[in-house]
Amino acid sequence: MTPAKFTAALRKLGLNQRQAAIALHIKDEVTVWRMANGKGKRGIPGPVEVAVETMIALQAAQEEIKRLRELVP
Repeated sequence: MTPAKFTAALRKLGLNQRQAAIALHIKDEVTVWRMANGKGKRGIPGPVEVAVETMIALQAAQEEIKRLRELVP
């Protein structure tokens, strides 16, 4: 995951850097900032990428459930 995709994913999830740090169990928001700006030593770690992708998939599933519930009288 590139820093740009990471930033876009956080935006899609509606998370600021502090909230992302908490949700992803990352040390602090500075670390999230480094990842988002390509300044991290290791880029976006694999487990963080998987967690973010899972959060996006869960959000999409929740939106689909909501949409389907609105169709039922």
